[in-house]
Amino acid sequence: KEIGAFRAYMPVIRSLCQDAFQPMHYIALFDELETDMDIEEGLTLQSLLDIGIMKHIDIVERISGEAEKQHELQTALAAMKREWSHTSYQVQAYKDTGTYVIKGSDEVQALLDEHIIKTQSIRGSSFVKPIEKDVRDWE
Repeated sequence: KEIGAFRAYMPVIRSLCQDAFQPMHYIALFDELETDMDIEEGLTLQSLLDIGIMKHIDIVERISGEAEKQHELQTALAAMKREWSHTSYQVQAYKDTGTYVIKGSDEVQALLDEHIIKTQSIRGSSFVKPIEKDVRDWE
């Protein structure tokens, strides 16, 4: 019986207890609910129930969905940065000019082209706002 009652709270628990749900999302949630809960004081399921969170599950799930989309963008940006950090380049002398060219530049160009498209896709997302500066700097 108690487990059945607890099961009703699972949508809230699932939405709020994910890596993507960051402090900024709690702030947005509490702003929309017009409550002054402070996440630094610690949150409990009971404290959320006390403010009537179950009546606002649609808001919780919407903000949770936004958090997931933002997290996906952050993950994609981090993956691109990691990929470049492990990329090494070989250079070779260009004739007798005293300058050098990158050897195997086709692979570098292909990676660059792919990442330009991914970056533009991230910038075009409606969920980019929290990482917009990082994306612009990366671009």
